[in-house]
Amino acid sequence: MTIKRNKLIKELIYKCKYLGIKECSLVLHNFSINEIQNLTNEEIKTFHQLLDFDDITLWDFIISSDKKILKDNKMKKLIKKIQNFNKSI
Repeated sequence: MTIKRNKLIKELIYKCKYLGIKECSLVLHNFSINEIQNLTNEEIKTFHQLLDFDDITLWDFIISSDKKILKDNKMKKLIKKIQNFNKSI
C-alpha cells in the first residue's frame, strides 16, 4: 500500500504543478507539496477526484466560500483544508 500511496502522491503533486490556470496550480501545488503526506488514504483519493474537474470549476471551488455547490462532504472538507492552508501562507 505504501508504494502505491507514494506513487499516487507523486502523480498528484506533478498534476497540480501543471494545471491550466496558473493561480490554481500555485495553490494546489503548494498544498500538495506541504500537506499531502498528512492526508489520509481516503483524502488522497478525494484529492485525486477533485483534480478530475476542469480547471475553471476547480478554481471556483477553491475561491468560493459557498460549499453548497458541492454535494460530496468529503470533497467539501478537503477544499476547506486547502483554503485554510492557503490562508496560513
